[in-house]
Amino acid sequence: MKGVSQFEEPLCGAILQDSSRVMALCLKHGLCGEDFQEEQARKVFAAALAFHQSGKPIDSVTIGLATGLNGELNRMIEDCPTVTHAEYLIQEIKSGSVNRRRIVLHGEIARKLQAGETVDAELVELEGVRSEQKPIQFVDGADWLENEPPEVRQVVLDTFDAGDKVAIIGASKDKKTEHTLTLAIHLAAGREYLTFKSSRAFNVVMFQFEVREAHFWKRVRRICRAYGINPGDIRGRLKIANCRGMSVDVDALADMPTIRNANVIIFDPLYKLATGEETIETFRPILKSFDKLAEKTGATIIYVHHDSKGVQGDKNLRDRGSGSNILARDYDACLVLTPHRDNPDATIIQLLLRNYPPQQPVVVEWINV
Repeated sequence: MKGVSQFEEPLCGAILQDSSRVMALCLKHGLCGEDFQEEQARKVFAAALAFHQSGKPIDSVTIGLATGLNGELNRMIEDCPTVTHAEYLIQEIKSGSVNRRRIVLHGEIARKLQAGETVDAELVELEGVRSEQKPIQFVDGADWLENEPPEVRQVVLDTFDAGDKVAIIGASKDKKTEHTLTLAIHLAAGREYLTFKSSRAFNVVMFQFEVREAHFWKRVRRICRAYGINPGDIRGRLKIANCRGMSVDVDALADMPTIRNANVIIFDPLYKLATGEETIETFRPILKSFDKLAEKTGATIIYVHHDSKGVQGDKNLRDRGSGSNILARDYDACLVLTPHRDNPDATIIQLLLRNYPPQQPVVVEWINV
């Protein structure tokens, strides 16, 4: 049963450590007792769900009394040293449950076909399983008035949060990669960069598709040297994937341990993930994949995109970025880079924020970088 307990028991441990947050995630994904295979984990989850719905406290004492499990609960807690990946565990359990239902339904359909019976209802259900559509959850607004919302995990203070999608948009050859790399390095080091204050040091993964590895290597060294950042400041927290000439399947990334441990995932540039012209049809599946990746990992997704040709300074910020304006409706935060009118070495950085108040533009002058 190791494959089952690999996800189910650590999730129970996460529930015992932070019941309010983790149970909210379980309800968000429609997790239920039938999704569990391992008996002890099913008992713990069923008790936790009942307590959560009735407003009773959830901890190792109350769950132990309800289930008769004590030493097992301590093991479950030890199997989950952090609740950071609770949502990933929930999704894996739900996915396994969906696959088991699919196998059962296929068997039932085959049996009915052999017997000459109608299978329309089963086929409809099977299509629902295949879609893995989350059940719609309705919330009573009065409950929101009576309770505080869960704590928001900010990445850059008052700018964007864990799980957000962030765009960095600028003109071609206007140092978008330098700015993005500098931000990545500072996030990994837990340092303030310009007006961007990191709430702590984060695990950052950066996929870069344009610059040859040797030259990107030089940029990392040059930027770190300029800001006084040493190897020990980012050791183990900045992972760079040099993917020039490679194709990356965003949907498959969440299965990689490095990605599961990431807090921030960066793609530079966005168009390298596209398979056609920069249209709604091209961008929609990429953005959907970003949504799935953010949901599975809890990481902030940052992508770098270029402006269309022509003068950009007079455009509305929401109209910046080549191709479809679907991007402007999708991101939670956008950092827009514009060349300074009077100083060729300077860049104006403006922000569009969905969840936080507007911020003043910042002017950056690049010197020997």
